[in-house]
Amino acid sequence: MAKEIALDKINSWDDFKSYAEAMPNTKSKGDAFEHLTKLYFQINPLYRSMFDNVWLLEEVPSKVLEHLEIPRQDLGIDLIAQRGSEYHAIQCKYHSNKDTSVNNKEVATFTSLLANKKKLTHGYICSTAIKTSTNYNKLDIQNISNVLYDTWSSLDKDFFDNARDILDKKKPNEKPFTPKPHQENAIKLAHKHFVKENNSRGKLIFPCGSGKSLTGFWMMEKLKANSTLIAVPSLSLVKQTLEVYLKQVVAKNKRVKWLCICSDEGIGKSDDVVTYTRDLPVPCTTDPVYIKEWLKSNKNENIIIFTTYQSGRLIAELSKALKFINLSGKRNKSGRNRIVPVPLFIRGLLTPNDNDLNIFSGKAIPHNPSYFSKLWSKYKDSVL
Repeated sequence: MAKEIALDKINSWDDFKSYAEAMPNTKSKGDAFEHLTKLYFQINPLYRSMFDNVWLLEEVPSKVLEHLEIPRQDLGIDLIAQRGSEYHAIQCKYHSNKDTSVNNKEVATFTSLLANKKKLTHGYICSTAIKTSTNYNKLDIQNISNVLYDTWSSLDKDFFDNARDILDKKKPNEKPFTPKPHQENAIKLAHKHFVKENNSRGKLIFPCGSGKSLTGFWMMEKLKANSTLIAVPSLSLVKQTLEVYLKQVVAKNKRVKWLCICSDEGIGKSDDVVTYTRDLPVPCTTDPVYIKEWLKSNKNENIIIFTTYQSGRLIAELSKALKFINLSGKRNKSGRNRIVPVPLFIRGLLTPNDNDLNIFSGKAIPHNPSYFSKLWSKYKDSVL
């Protein structure tokens, strides 16, 4: 990135705001905010753990633009971020007055592109405004996140130190936390409870502000969990837990794949700061096809799923797919339809797959049809 913003004397959002406001015109202010947004997506653990690349539109490789079928000239998209084979679009809206709202008119081109370009799977409205307008909030857009004033106003010296490092071609520095004595004790007891005593359920009871989320992260590490499901009662707590976990993931340079399974359905509107999934700074989904494909493609990875209690029904339905195997009459010797229970110790080895694949061979070709009859005849005397 060209050093189009001078960060030498900037150590807070107020410093950056003063720097931007001193620029000669609206375009210059907008360009500076676009560069800041790119730095933010490169530094914040939520995005560092998610994206492989973040580009200003002018930096996007031509092959990527051709794949996405979008022109290089500015049509409402300011940045593109790459997440494996997925691409996300980012629009930046700098407001000198934070009390003005992001409205339909100023983001209409962006939201239209997002709706029509299916290869852009998610979008972000990044604005220095405090809120979005009532009419904007009425839009039925599922694949969009708002990153507003509360995010930018929290930028501190640590952030701008990391930003300067990136501009100097250095990696941003994120320091991991270490457990306090009461957390160390809880981690040891959890390991004893689950590993040494082989219990399948447990409960951690800590007072508010004592670091339950961090303790949960360290317990996950200690137990060497490959798959972790975190369920909380509100979208605000999803955001808080995401930030805690992913900050540690990035600080420890861990390879983790994560997914948010949340919807607006059933979320309270009176006592929760974050009341819509678009107010979460990351993508959320309840699409069962996408979730199954995601689980399938990440079956060999360490995964974390963040969800709300309200979305528990969906996860339960997806889990049922691995509890029984439905066999049509032409697939078994009796010629009758069967529902075959799958033992718990086998479920962990199975993932949702093509209905035509054999669960033993993993191919459309059936396993040796006489294998089990031969095995039974060989060992039945010792079993009975």
